[in-house]
Amino acid sequence: MRRTLLLAATVAVVAVPAAFAKAAFPETIPLPDGWQPEGIAIGRGTTFYVGSIPTGAVYRGDLRSGKGAPLVQGATGRAAVGVDFDRGRLFVAGGATGKGFVYDARTGDVSGFEALMRWRHPTLGMIGPSDFIPIAEETGSIVDMGAWALKVACKDAVGWSRDVKVTLGGCGG
Repeated sequence: MRRTLLLAATVAVVAVPAAFAKAAFPETIPLPDGWQPEGIAIGRGTTFYVGSIPTGAVYRGDLRSGKGAPLVQGATGRAAVGVDFDRGRLFVAGGATGKGFVYDARTGDVSGFEALMRWRHPTLGMIGPSDFIPIAEETGSIVDMGAWALKVACKDAVGWSRDVKVTLGGCGG
């Protein structure tokens, strides 16, 4: 099933440089077959990025022409439930996977990832850090949790072909 990205509302709220203000923008942008869009980020100029929920793939396109291509290929076990652009980097939230990836917006190469602390309770489902971190701090188990998270994050990073930055996040959300 082919998905299209409707841009009418997006273009209306995005600040477009004056040089592009008179350009005709496409009303829809075709996305690859099977793409399930989630999260749109505007990069430099008229570049946009959109993630795909089930695979974590990221599509890069041009708002003027509507043309583009996948920048980041999807992978089993990844998800893209939010995309943000900042200073040449794409931050892609992995939702329930507990992983957040940082990509170079020009090349699509992984430049880092964030290990997000979540607790999957057997009957309550996913519990965010704002609920369990204060309890872990009160009981003193926060040190063991931090050590475990650092170990898992570093183990994951070792398998990558180049040096990446690893950050641990447990607060908020």
